[in-house]
Amino acid sequence: MIRDVFWGKDAGNNKVLVTVVSDSVKPEIQVVNVFRPDDLEESVFMKLKNDLFDIWRDGGEIDFPKGSSLKWNIKTNPHYPEDLPKPEKEDKAESLVRKIRRNILQVYSAGFRDEVQQLLNGFEKKITGLNEWNKEDRLFLQNYETVIRGAGELYNQIERTGKWEDNEWLTPSDSYSLRQIIKTLYQTLDALHLKSVTNNYQKMQINLEKFLQKVQSAIPAREIKEAAHELKNEIRETELTRQQKDELFQTINDAVDGINRKQEEERAVLEKVSEMNFEDYESRLKELAVEVEQATFFQEVRESLKQIQREIRDAKLLPPQRKSLMDSLDELFSALSDRQSDEKKNLSSISEAQFPVLSERLDIGKRLAAYNDDFQETREYLKTLQNDVFEARLTREHREALKTGLNEAFEKVNGRADKLFAERKRLHEKKGMEMENLRLKKRQEWEFRMKEKIIYTEKNIKNLQNAIENDEFYLQQQEEKWADSKEERIEKNIARIKSQIIERQNKIEEYRKEVAAIEEKLKED
Repeated sequence: MIRDVFWGKDAGNNKVLVTVVSDSVKPEIQVVNVFRPDDLEESVFMKLKNDLFDIWRDGGEIDFPKGSSLKWNIKTNPHYPEDLPKPEKEDKAESLVRKIRRNILQVYSAGFRDEVQQLLNGFEKKITGLNEWNKEDRLFLQNYETVIRGAGELYNQIERTGKWEDNEWLTPSDSYSLRQIIKTLYQTLDALHLKSVTNNYQKMQINLEKFLQKVQSAIPAREIKEAAHELKNEIRETELTRQQKDELFQTINDAVDGINRKQEEERAVLEKVSEMNFEDYESRLKELAVEVEQATFFQEVRESLKQIQREIRDAKLLPPQRKSLMDSLDELFSALSDRQSDEKKNLSSISEAQFPVLSERLDIGKRLAAYNDDFQETREYLKTLQNDVFEARLTREHREALKTGLNEAFEKVNGRADKLFAERKRLHEKKGMEMENLRLKKRQEWEFRMKEKIIYTEKNIKNLQNAIENDEFYLQQQEEKWADSKEERIEKNIARIKSQIIERQNKIEEYRKEVAAIEEKLKED
């Protein structure tokens, strides 16, 4: 506590006696009393002066007479107030300010020291019962070590400048006593830390050995690098010495470097192979571009494009090379679709022009099949018409209509021929050799008809294949439209087309079985 007494002069330049005492609760508050000689009897004043200088200033208690009392807060007013009597001694005001400031710092330092020491004493009881290292305990100490160091620096700064913002400061002696306690606690924790680090290092060595076994296995390099990254993170988060961490990291890095060197070697080989593959596919795409430009059988060209597309997907190529080839391939698909679309538009107008002419010829063929007894002539006419229909550019609907009419005409003429041959056979059975000749002739007629049927069936197969090609093109267009609009009508149309394709494929299979059966029968007979 500050107790000081000195002579000063008031605003009227009158000599006065001044006492300064700090508040018992808030040492930054100073209570200032001013005693004027004129206000007291001379004997009373002289006694007061002697008591103040001899007893009160050294801590004794005296009876204070009534005088003028003021309060001075040194935190808000760090200099000697101008409204107080000016000390007679020149440096008294400055020395008083320093004395008050030092008292404030010592009071608050003692309080802060006791508070921290009590906390550290409790912490000491805790760590003496620990068996394992806990990083949070050390961080706790580091935090208070920092606080104590900062409080000591703040003490020096306040003492030097007189400016402060809080009450957390420590005198050098208080700071030293606390740091000695912390030093002892550090030693206890360091012993636990050494034990923990040793155990952790052994665990990390086991994990490292498992990682090195992975490196020697055949798992992909990407997985090994991921494992290395995870192990490094685990090491970083584990309490180890810097040397131990560096040693573990170096072993991991050496293993990863080996993987990287191997990858570089494989990459060099891949680049060489991929360059050769790229040049080959680029050349083949140029050839396919010519085929797309000149295509008449679009399905065959489309299958060729799909085949090379599958090859490019599976080939050893660098990503930019694969993308370049796929982009070129997409352009070819688009160009083929455009050509097929244009071809279909042209086909419709051409078919409209050719269909009436072929229909008229089909009517003539039907009349011949019904009334002409020269079956060979009728068949030749129908086969010529059938070939012309096959080669004509017609829509699917027109082609199917003509094929149906031709089938009816062939069935009609074959039915009439079969009936005639049956009658001849009956007559030849009666007439012996003539009947045998009739049988032979019927056999020849049958063989001829079967061969004709094979030719006709094979043409039907070809026509169905062409129809499937048109269906698949139309299916592709419908699927593209459905992808954009999701209309139910289009979805039903797609299902219908797919069903139609399956029906045609089944029909082709039936035709092929018929041809095989006929050929087998021709061999047997």
